[in-house]
Amino acid sequence: MRGVRVSQKTGFTLIELLVVISIIALLIGILLPVLGSARAAARQMKCLVNLRTMGQATAGYLNDFDFHYPMPDTGLKRVLGSNTIGPQPATDNQQANWFVALDPYLSLTGSDASTNPSASVADQRRFRSFKQDPVWNTFPDSADPTAGLFGGQTVREAQRTLKMNRYFRRGPAGNGVQRFLVDWKSGNVNRGSQFIDEFQIKKTSETVLFGDGLALDLTGIPTGNAQRFSIEPNLRVGMRHDGGANIGFVDGSASLVKQKTTLTAPIDDNDGDSAFDASENATLQWEPEFGAPGGGGFGDTTKAGTRNPNQELIWDMLRDSQL
Repeated sequence: MRGVRVSQKTGFTLIELLVVISIIALLIGILLPVLGSARAAARQMKCLVNLRTMGQATAGYLNDFDFHYPMPDTGLKRVLGSNTIGPQPATDNQQANWFVALDPYLSLTGSDASTNPSASVADQRRFRSFKQDPVWNTFPDSADPTAGLFGGQTVREAQRTLKMNRYFRRGPAGNGVQRFLVDWKSGNVNRGSQFIDEFQIKKTSETVLFGDGLALDLTGIPTGNAQRFSIEPNLRVGMRHDGGANIGFVDGSASLVKQKTTLTAPIDDNDGDSAFDASENATLQWEPEFGAPGGGGFGDTTKAGTRNPNQELIWDMLRDSQL
């Protein structure tokens, strides 16, 4: 008598399917942090590349402007006559700012170029990618709720993720510090303004030129310090890379910097005034270059002439050279 053939099932059982799903979920759980770390490392590296490129562009700029640096912000003043200080005409004021002044030295074309090289900073609607940390691309390109305060830019347009050291702008002429005025159309240099020249910087590998600055990814608010062009040691530094900030130095190098200690500081400003309001966020910041360790704040004179050991970088290059 011939045996009865029993057909074999070829599909998965429920238990087998659950095992496979569990293995896949486990692998995803293992890989996601690795992929996240890889993306963060890639963003950090791209940011460092941008800072080095900006350093190279600055070197080209120095050659054309008698070795004087551009302004870290748009607050340029000029000498009118002998001792009279007044604002520059709007176009000259804006064009002196690093954000616009370095454009001819970045050699970019197409969609990455500014729409109008002679426009004001606020009208530079297309930001060259070298001027921003890659995180800038994740910001919303929608209307800024404080458009009336900050020139009608979109949220993304108002963000400056990379900023220039504020100490590259000195005060008005006449307070005992040697300064110069650059004619932005001819490149001529005259005594009496607020520009730093290359030869005033003694420690080029330690002096901050550019660096990560506060923006929407760190503040949670769309404007305030995010839209500014300059940074200081304990104001507007953006620690977005593994607990530190990428810093570009005067000598053209760039590296990730982590300080010994940090401060928690309020953010000015999401409503356009100059006060620190209760509704405004706080963020981690580095300690000041001069003043009491653990605090002291910008402009602290209680320990004038004493460097803060918790601030390892040089920001105020003229003051540092006098110590």
